[in-house]
Amino acid sequence: MLIDEAALRVTVGSSEVMTTQIRHLMNILTARAHVRIGIIPLNAEFLAPADSFEFSYATDSDNKRIIDPFEDADVVELVERTFDLLATTAVYGEEAHAILARALASHTESGI
Repeated sequence: MLIDEAALRVTVGSSEVMTTQIRHLMNILTARAHVRIGIIPLNAEFLAPADSFEFSYATDSDNKRIIDPFEDADVVELVERTFDLLATTAVYGEEAHAILARALASHTESGI
């Protein structure tokens, strides 16, 4: 999973909602070693051309990805390459935890 740090800094709902969600992410990072969450820092440099896009997919009972047969293969390839590039700009582990702590502090300072 990748999360942009900017998404953690913007208040969606309320500061209370954001602090609850950020604390939950922090708990996941601490308690579940098998879960890998990358956070793309605000200062990350992204060196890939891309249009705005949204990509999602479903999985079957064997957890195999099901792609809409009408989806343009070139678009799917672009999205996958872009995701891979974003993953290389993300930080993980302790660095991700530090970003979550800063985001949490920014929301607790704003009213909680």
